[in-house]
Amino acid sequence: MRFVLIKDLRQDRSMRPMINLLLAFILLFFIVSPVVQHTTIGLYESKVHTTFFGNEDEFLDPINAEYFLEYLHTQIFLVMMTMVTLSAVFVRVNRNIFFTKLVVIVANSAALVFLASLALGYYLSPLFVPLYLLSYYIWLSSTFLMITQSFVRLNFAKKL
Repeated sequence: MRFVLIKDLRQDRSMRPMINLLLAFILLFFIVSPVVQHTTIGLYESKVHTTFFGNEDEFLDPINAEYFLEYLHTQIFLVMMTMVTLSAVFVRVNRNIFFTKLVVIVANSAALVFLASLALGYYLSPLFVPLYLLSYYIWLSSTFLMITQSFVRLNFAKKL
C-alpha cells in the first residue's frame, strides 16, 4: 500500500509495474463482475424480480435469504476494497482536480446506492430494483473510466 503515501505515482518508476498489475486485476474484476451478477442476481429487471421473489408460473423459488446475505456481504467487501484502492490510484495520477473529484464521487455514490438498493429491493419493495440496476450500470461505467484513465495517465502521460 505504498502507493497511498506517494503523491505522484507517475514519478515513482519502481511502483509502476505493481500499480499496472493492480489495475489489471481490478479490470479483470470488472470484466467478470457483470457475468457473476448476471448468473446470481440478474442484470435485467425481470431476472432480478424472478431471483428475488420467484415465479409461481414457472415453479421457481425465490432466492434463499441466507444466500442473499452471503452474496451481499461479499459484494460490499469487494466493492469497498476495489473502490478504496482504485480511488487512491486515480486521485494520484490525474491532474484535473474537478474531473477527478466528480468521477470519484459518482463512482463511490453509485456503489453505495447499488448496494443499498440491492438490499432494499430484496427486503422492502421491488420498486428499488430499477434503482439498483441503474446505479450498478453507472458504477460499472464510471469505474471503467477510472481504470482506463489511471492506466493511460500512469503509462502515457509524459508521452501525450
